Amino acid sequence: MAKSAPDGYTVLMAFSSHASNAALFDKLPFDTVKDFQGVSLIGAVPHILLVNPAMPVKTVPEFIKLAKARPGDINYSTPGNGTPLHLATELFAFVTGTKLTHVPYKGAQPAMVSTIAGETQTTITTMVVATPLMKAGRLRGIGVLNAKRLEAFPDIPTVAESGIKGTESNSWYGMYVPVATPRPIVERLHGAMVKALQAPDIRQKFTEQTVEVIGSTPEELDRHTRAEIAKWSKVVKASGAKPD
Repeated sequence: MAKSAPDGYTVLMAFSSHASNAALFDKLPFDTVKDFQGVSLIGAVPHILLVNPAMPVKTVPEFIKLAKARPGDINYSTPGNGTPLHLATELFAFVTGTKLTHVPYKGAQPAMVSTIAGETQTTITTMVVATPLMKAGRLRGIGVLNAKRLEAFPDIPTVAESGIKGTESNSWYGMYVPVATPRPIVERLHGAMVKALQAPDIRQKFTEQTVEVIGSTPEELDRHTRAEIAKWSKVVKASGAKPD
């Protein structure tokens, strides 16, 4: 993608790992900032802290109190080492001053099965994955890692409402093109994307998938990318997280 013709016919639909990978890997075959320019930040899916229903906690402060009383005893599952959800949990642990034990799996499904079965006690995941499991009572949501509460679960407070700042994270999606792509082409792609995101059927589909529609400017996506790289670089350094 980075070496493709900058003519607007090849675009990159990137996940939030586009930024976190830049923090994880010492060497990549491209420069995440210098080789791409943003078209639009499309949307974001909030993260939520889940616990097995057998856990004797129903709020984030109760969780933190238990974790501090039993440092290292609480295991958390993720889809794998270095994944955005791994880093999100390490960010939560770092900010709250808790010590949690990471148990990586090969994908989101086995990670969720682990926490449902009680092999691990907690996990952070996206609302897309969490919603049906919470509605079925198989996992308990205790804190949203979002700036505001979610319409679908208004009774679950944000982690920030517990007085804990700086744990916010989400899984986001953005469109990029090669850095040399002419501005008129970038603007045309941006206009088409924003128009599509405003279509009622598209917005409805995104809402059903708990995706917050954004539709940013190219400059906003570029700033967001740089901020995400800086944020996750600090988490990687503090936690020692390594990719598989």
